[in-house]
Amino acid sequence: MNHGSVTPPAEAPSPEQISDYLHSRGWHREPESWRGSQVWTWPEVPDEQILLPPRLEYRDDNELVLQALYALARFEGRDLHGLFRAISRPWVDTQYFHTHPPSPSGTVPLLSGINALEGVRGAFTSAAQAVLDHRFRSGRGRNSKDVDAFLRCVRLGPSTAGSYILSAEVPLTPPRTDQLFPEPPQERRVVRAMHRAVSAAQEATAATEEAEERMDAFDEAMGSGVSSRLCESLAQFGGHGHDQKFSIRFAWSPSHPEESARADDHFSFGPRAARILQRAGARLRELEHAGTVRMSGQVVGAERHSPSHDGFVKVQGTLSTGEGARERTLLVRLRSEHYEAALIAHSNGDFFEAEGRLSTGNRRELVPHQVLIAGRLLQDPA
Repeated sequence: MNHGSVTPPAEAPSPEQISDYLHSRGWHREPESWRGSQVWTWPEVPDEQILLPPRLEYRDDNELVLQALYALARFEGRDLHGLFRAISRPWVDTQYFHTHPPSPSGTVPLLSGINALEGVRGAFTSAAQAVLDHRFRSGRGRNSKDVDAFLRCVRLGPSTAGSYILSAEVPLTPPRTDQLFPEPPQERRVVRAMHRAVSAAQEATAATEEAEERMDAFDEAMGSGVSSRLCESLAQFGGHGHDQKFSIRFAWSPSHPEESARADDHFSFGPRAARILQRAGARLRELEHAGTVRMSGQVVGAERHSPSHDGFVKVQGTLSTGEGARERTLLVRLRSEHYEAALIAHSNGDFFEAEGRLSTGNRRELVPHQVLIAGRLLQDPA
């Protein structure tokens, strides 16, 4: 293959950087070399191979590096400049937000573009609040200093063609060299939280589409970091009319790859997703309500680790808050004696009511100060 020059461009990454990048993206290095060059294969397509010299030592090593870069760019469907940028920033996690506006490739209508930028900020804010504030937040009110400091470090990268693709870069703090088992950088913990929440939101959206628009899956997804703010932010990628498909891809730092980083780093949402996410955002705001709430309905499930621990019952019915009442399913935390009574109610089909406050953890549960079964108030033990 002849590309007109055996010398890669000045900004081309080194063989060591390319090797780290290939490993971080899931390529497998074969134990045997070929004429001194490393052989990298893509696990899902073993015939897809890249030859890479371990260092620039011999006359034809530059040509092999250039061929490896062209092959990798072709495989990833991007130009060399974009590939160089990704490889040459080894301590950066990058996220790609792929939108599909009704405009020429590489452009976006103004209002849709503004919405997409708000979506990027909101998704990062939701994850940062969950990790750095150490508690669940609905997204209302001012950010903490830690959250604002994180948001200031996030960079918008270059947009690319392919409808319209926004990229965001999160620089990671390199670990200290004197630590044998360093903790993951704080920035990576936020990106992990965002990855987990986006994955759960995608699953909840798909479940809602299959369940004829029943939204229960989003209640369960709160335990994975799905919040009203995240849902409303993701909906922004569906265009100004919230009727376009979109996708989000996570690319981990080559110098600090995730062990599980493979195909699960790409999340696609269909054209109905944005409107479902809008509705989910409104629904979850009720579960994030900070005041007194009341849950009324039937006990449909129960769980407890041991008789000495609090138990949880799953109640299906009506949740009443200061913002209104909706049908939903909710976990209610109960002390041991009340849990036993709730099990009997479950067996008998008795009507269950609980009044109290919703917890502030990622898993939303009602912590009641009053419980009634079949209209009878349960008393605390003497």
